[in-house]
Amino acid sequence: MKTLTLLLFLSSSIFATEFTKTAWSQWKSEHHKKYTEGPTSYLNATGMAQLNQKGELYLPSGLSKEKTLWTKKKIKNFAAKVVLSKEGQALLIRPHFKPQKIGHERFYWDSKNGIKARLSIGRTSKKLWAYTFDPEQIKKFSGFRFFPFNPKAIVKAYFERTPTKVIDFKTYQNDTSKVRIVGEVTFSFEKKTIKLPAYNWEQDKEQLSYIALIFTEPSSPKFTYAGGRELIFKFSDKGSESQRITLDFNRTINFYCAHSPLWHCPVGLDTKISQSFYAGEMLPKEKIVSTHLTNK
Repeated sequence: MKTLTLLLFLSSSIFATEFTKTAWSQWKSEHHKKYTEGPTSYLNATGMAQLNQKGELYLPSGLSKEKTLWTKKKIKNFAAKVVLSKEGQALLIRPHFKPQKIGHERFYWDSKNGIKARLSIGRTSKKLWAYTFDPEQIKKFSGFRFFPFNPKAIVKAYFERTPTKVIDFKTYQNDTSKVRIVGEVTFSFEKKTIKLPAYNWEQDKEQLSYIALIFTEPSSPKFTYAGGRELIFKFSDKGSESQRITLDFNRTINFYCAHSPLWHCPVGLDTKISQSFYAGEMLPKEKIVSTHLTNK
């Protein structure tokens, strides 16, 4: 599972062209597009259910959009039924269609009332994840908010590469995943020295293409997501070496759980710092509230 969504093309050699208010404004208009556009955007997710072991899930038929949610209750009038075996193999059954095997790839289809459904199986955990989406829900979204551009939030830092350490972490959905700690980033802000672990989700790569910094700050509960924010630095080259870098905290984003409880966000990876940057993404004015997590 990848929680990373933001790539910063940063280098001290391109300070004049990249670290400007104009470049930041362009970044703001583009960085969320991959995860917010389209009918199955996470902002359109209305419900999610999961099977941790063998069992069945049902998607009811003939109900309103608000009630078209995956359930573990056996029903006769269903739009879809998925059966998960003990070996982690899933079979999708729909009226008037041949049964279909579901693998690790995500499988989508449309319900008659406009709800879209998705199924996927974890590659390692073999859990089954079932979602529903309403393409109209995006209309309720109040939009992304940001602090004004803050030049002081652009800082010089030093990345020290350390032996890779793989650790386990929990997600907002109480799943377990792994991440690599590949180093430490040190910088000074408001006369205070700050050190943050450098995370990386790439699989067994010696040459790093990016590092992720995850933190909370004193402003988090009121202005930013209390569960953590992330800043991703992308290396132009030599990502396996210790080096001096420049970080632009204006490009920090909240974890998407700040907007929807159905997103898979890491829990407990954040480092609590004593200073607030007052830069980057703020909390939304309103959260998408029609999402539904069910174990029933």
